[in-house]
Amino acid sequence: MLLFLRYNLVAAALAKKLSVKSYVIVLLVLFVILIFVQWQGTARNLGFTEDTFEQVDISDLKGNEMFTTSLPGMMIFPDQIPFLDQPFPGAGALYAIPKSIYWFVIGPIPRALWPSKPIDPLWKKYNSIVTGRSEDDYEGTTISRGAIGSAYFRYGVLGMIQIAFLYGWLLQNVEIGLRFAADRPLALITILGLATFMFRSFRDLNYNILYPLMYSLLVFVIFTVIYNAFFGGSRHHSGQSQ
Repeated sequence: MLLFLRYNLVAAALAKKLSVKSYVIVLLVLFVILIFVQWQGTARNLGFTEDTFEQVDISDLKGNEMFTTSLPGMMIFPDQIPFLDQPFPGAGALYAIPKSIYWFVIGPIPRALWPSKPIDPLWKKYNSIVTGRSEDDYEGTTISRGAIGSAYFRYGVLGMIQIAFLYGWLLQNVEIGLRFAADRPLALITILGLATFMFRSFRDLNYNILYPLMYSLLVFVIFTVIYNAFFGGSRHHSGQSQ
């Protein structure tokens, strides 16, 4: 993404519509990444050896189960199991956004401080559905529901549509942020981190990889403020001294 932005910004400065170089270089980088991802997918249970590298098939894509991971639930919800956050018909339309905010807010609270902190019921339920294990035996299981399934199994169709709008709003802000953060490194890194989180969220809307980004940003901001206070000075004073 950084390479793509850099070359296109240079092209824009030269009054060109697009940078052919950006597409060529980025496609080459992505191809190399694809090879390593395929190797990792082939060797994850075997180890990285010359033999496993020779078994890599670029056309046999690994990790595409994210497109089919919702299917077991689609056969069960709501005919056999009711939507988990829809106590009455249509309630998902009322619960979807508030419940998403709720899980986001309580996520960082350590269980040591809140021993009875709720565990995502869909996580337990879906792990049980796919693995056949008890809902209480969920340690070590990370079965994905997919972006669509994760919302649908909780809130039904109306709630799922709201979560889709939430995804769209977040992705819109990623694009807007990239446009305004081109000359601000910390802001650009943060926006790219949010973009990574959104990419990961097509597995399901799990905030666990968003929290480290937020903590890191907070630490960077505090460090920057302290550094400027002792060494950088304010822009106003810097302008006067010039």
